[in-house]
Amino acid sequence: MHAIGETGGMLVTDTRIRGLDIARGIAVLGMFTAHTISVSNPEGGFVVLDELSGGTRPRMLFALVGGISLGLLVAGSQIPRGAQRTQIAIRGFALLVLGLFLESFFSGVSVVIDEWGLLYFLMIPLLFVGSRWLLAGAVVLMVSGHIAIAAGAGETPTPPGQGGILELILSWLFTGSYPLVTWLPSIVAGYLIARLDIRRPATQGWMLGVGAPVFAIGLVVTALTSGQGEPETWPATLAQQLSALGCAAAVVGGLVWLTSSRAGRVGRLVGRLLYPLAAAGAMPLTVYTVHVLVLAAWYLIDPAGWGPDSTTWTIFTIVTLVVAPLWRLTLGQGPLERGLALISGRRR
Repeated sequence: MHAIGETGGMLVTDTRIRGLDIARGIAVLGMFTAHTISVSNPEGGFVVLDELSGGTRPRMLFALVGGISLGLLVAGSQIPRGAQRTQIAIRGFALLVLGLFLESFFSGVSVVIDEWGLLYFLMIPLLFVGSRWLLAGAVVLMVSGHIAIAAGAGETPTPPGQGGILELILSWLFTGSYPLVTWLPSIVAGYLIARLDIRRPATQGWMLGVGAPVFAIGLVVTALTSGQGEPETWPATLAQQLSALGCAAAVVGGLVWLTSSRAGRVGRLVGRLLYPLAAAGAMPLTVYTVHVLVLAAWYLIDPAGWGPDSTTWTIFTIVTLVVAPLWRLTLGQGPLERGLALISGRRR
């Protein structure tokens, strides 16, 4: 297996990484948690589930895995760099359109797909930049981004008649649930991991060995620098994101190693047991879009009775973990994943 070089130009085999899909599947369930349990009054075990998987951690897991996936996409391509940029731009535009469509009706979800489309566009000029420059830029942007958000960037009143477009842009950059100034560094982190070749045991080892302490230290710093309730100061929000990224790195590194051939029979057993999660993680765009449409349809049909809760989470989870593996085993790619690959010119 070749390592991915500075420019991501070395080729990797075109096979799915089971541990990466499982990690993405865990993030899918965490996304369900944020959109159902976290907006209700959870009881019993669902309180623990909300504490473990609600909020920032599943978002950062998605971001890190998304950056790794983008790195593998670039590394595994045999077409010229210009064509690769075009493919990614088409994907970004398609995601932007889909995200704006999903935001056109109420679902109770802070839709992230349009931000993903913009992140693809922002990554285009960075695809072949040296790793040291990417790392330095990501660090500077992450720190300055949190400082800017804490200082109230993007919260100024907009001129009459310009509120719609300008507020949307400011929401994308600073004030939304997924501000680009802090999300882009997380994508870059995953992209840099892909360059190190996530299939290498050494890469998996340092992801686990570095990610776990960063996760723990970040939790402590967050608690020490934040006031009551949610973190408000920029050191607290920065520590919270770094903690979530550390957790994501440890989870991904551990899962990729545990489901690799090096883990032997244990790895094969874990891979089979967690295949439903891997199947959901292999078609995240379809799962995400369907769950948003279901919540939106529920509100249109019964606005008075609309109220996602732990029961909604349970239904979403069971249906996903049953339908996704059946779809993958019989039809392969998810419908939206297949369509995205088709329109971008990258068919499997």
